[in-house]
Amino acid sequence: MEELQEQELKIEDARTRLGELVLAKGFNMQDAELILLSDEMNRLIADFEKAKQVCIMRRRLYGKTEDLTPTKV
Repeated sequence: MEELQEQELKIEDARTRLGELVLAKGFNMQDAELILLSDEMNRLIADFEKAKQVCIMRRRLYGKTEDLTPTKV
């Protein structure tokens, strides 16, 4: 669960940076820096969703008393 919280913080940080960069670049969504940061955020979200699914499956398999920390996916 700690890893999920860490990933959520990274996503929120990327979202904040992306919003600030969009404003700074005047909403130019063709800017290479914006595209790279957007891609990074999408990757972080995909990784988070995979890790969350692992936790859900572990909870179903082992019950709520087991360690639900996801392994690297």
